[in-house]
Amino acid sequence: MNTRNVTGLTLIIAPIVVIISWIIWSMLDPDGPSASGIRENADILQPLCLVVLVALSLWSIGLFNLSRTMLDGDGGDYANIGGLMILAALPVIIAEIGLYFASGSIADVVLSDNFYTGGQAVGMAGTLIQFVGFGIVGISILLQKNFNQIIAWLFILVGIVGAVICIIAYDSQLLGIAYVGYVIATVLVGINQFRAKA
Repeated sequence: MNTRNVTGLTLIIAPIVVIISWIIWSMLDPDGPSASGIRENADILQPLCLVVLVALSLWSIGLFNLSRTMLDGDGGDYANIGGLMILAALPVIIAEIGLYFASGSIADVVLSDNFYTGGQAVGMAGTLIQFVGFGIVGISILLQKNFNQIIAWLFILVGIVGAVICIIAYDSQLLGIAYVGYVIATVLVGINQFRAKA
């Protein structure tokens, strides 16, 4: 397998793992993610946090590697900016998940809630940056025609919708809509990359 195949495989598996984890989380905490939900289901949700942590890291690195393949041509600058934004947001998202994990370990309800709220604030910033970066990578795809133009517009649309939801309602279930689009767009590109020849 070459680098494109490995990147493609990463972009297929990692988003699917994240969305399955999100579905499991939603089933355990049906009223929406919360500190109380993490505390009550810590035996499942804390390990799930670690799974999501690894999957989101691979997802971000996969998208960054994808952007590296598009540096030549008309959309190269956009690919560079978008890819760097996606990668730069990763440590922030790791911090978010770390705060959620800690929230489930703290017996003091007020302190646990504060950790969870901190995770929400940090996560909003990181996720916003990633969605904007994703949309910018979409502009690169649109200009360079690396993939089907429907995929390019899907990247752009997901980036815009995701960024808007992050700003106005990060803690709502609406973000799930943007994430489904994020997964679909990424998996489609991943399949294309996985099937690419050296």
